[in-house]
Amino acid sequence: MKLLRRLFFLIVVLLLVGTVVSVFLMVEDNPIVAGSQSLSTTDIGRARVFMDNTDPRNLAPGEVTAFTVEEKDLELLMNYALDQLEGGGARVNLSNGLANLTISARLPDNPLGDYINLQLSMSQWGDSLTIEELKIGGLNVPAGFANTGLQYAHEQLQRVPEYVAALDAINGYSIANNRLNIVYQWQPDLIEQLSNRGRDLLISPEDQERLLAHATNLASITQDSRMGNVTSLANLISPMFLFAQVRGGNPVEENRAAIIAMSMHIMGVSVPRVLGLSKDAVPQAGRHKFVLSERGDFAQHFLVSAGLALSAGTGLADSIGLLKEMEDSQGGSGFSFTDIGADRTGVRFAELATASQAQAKSMQEMLALNSDEDVFMAEFRDLPESMPEETFKRIYGGVGTAAYNNVIDDIERRISSARLFRQLDNR
Repeated sequence: MKLLRRLFFLIVVLLLVGTVVSVFLMVEDNPIVAGSQSLSTTDIGRARVFMDNTDPRNLAPGEVTAFTVEEKDLELLMNYALDQLEGGGARVNLSNGLANLTISARLPDNPLGDYINLQLSMSQWGDSLTIEELKIGGLNVPAGFANTGLQYAHEQLQRVPEYVAALDAINGYSIANNRLNIVYQWQPDLIEQLSNRGRDLLISPEDQERLLAHATNLASITQDSRMGNVTSLANLISPMFLFAQVRGGNPVEENRAAIIAMSMHIMGVSVPRVLGLSKDAVPQAGRHKFVLSERGDFAQHFLVSAGLALSAGTGLADSIGLLKEMEDSQGGSGFSFTDIGADRTGVRFAELATASQAQAKSMQEMLALNSDEDVFMAEFRDLPESMPEETFKRIYGGVGTAAYNNVIDDIERRISSARLFRQLDNR
């Protein structure tokens, strides 16, 4: 009996030591894949074409279709996902029946190391995937053990209706050279199921409550008969930030909710619908045309970019604003540095509003008692605008040239000269 107790104790010790050693082996100081840079306009353009081409809403219910995902598109999506976390990089290699993934995910500050490096090789056998190799940092995971874990996860996920529905929608797939081919059947109910589950996972109950509160406050402000049909956006921003201040919660999160509520309003997006609630969960907002520098397009550019900066990262918000101007120059309203000025102001506004609790609180104090738009909005109306692509390229040579960058630098200087940014940037 004494010998059995000693053996049991030894096994427990070995398991604990093995677990600790495994953790140390998995975490490393350096990435094996370089981190991604901010998404370029080319990246975003390619992603938009891909999403347009594969949008299932263009199909009739029950219609079967096929689409191809290129290696570079998978890498783009994975790198963007990592960028929204702590950072990192991903590399994808697809060949006939074999997929190799290499991922370096940056970790939050910790004493063990900065990165988790994962190297995964999977092969396709019929309609299933088998793990051939798995290495996490310096730890080689036996393929049999990894596949057992994969099978266990699959069995557990069978209890989730959305997972089963997603699998049922995929009629088949194949891993080919440099691409992944997928055949699926459009099921309208699936999108509703997945969006509801995604909403619950991505928006915490606290964030939902906060967004509802700010959307309700926005409705109350815009229902005030004293607000003109055409009014400065500052007349909405000021009471919204006063409300954020009065609520007394985390100022970063309150400011975030206020900006997102305003950006959703100006884009005509229903907060209750996004949260899966009845439409009367928030009172009907009043109808107004909000302007900045007496222009409605400036107010839209400002708020949409601010909302994107908080929900998708400032790099993406900047790139989307630039992409919009490039599209306008190719047959739309033309390339406008004025719009880029409004875009960049919105991004900087969102950055400062959520930079830290101290910054967020200072911003509440400055905006709550001041409804003058020149506190945060510089003058951009004298900048070139409505340029067709040919004119834009003839004068500036395209995006990234010295002539183009001179104008962008001027825009940044103007933004920094506004009192809000001047005071908060120096704190």
